[in-house]
Amino acid sequence: GLQQLPLHKAALMIALSETASCIEQLGDVTGKTVLVTGTGIAGYTLAYFAKAFGAARVIVLGRRASRLEPAKALG
Repeated sequence: GLQQLPLHKAALMIALSETASCIEQLGDVTGKTVLVTGTGIAGYTLAYFAKAFGAARVIVLGRRASRLEPAKALG
């Protein structure tokens, strides 16, 4: 059951759930542009969910070019 779920996996599930909830709270993003500030795990996850929920364009802002590369892979 859930009691056997390793703590790091439980934490990841919570983070994914919270970021998906953030996108859902925006309302329908289908065909819209979404701006995400930050290139940490939350920023990447928000960008991923924005695309998954139908955003036409996702712009990710960050300070380091190397951290922006994974975001570019989303399209």
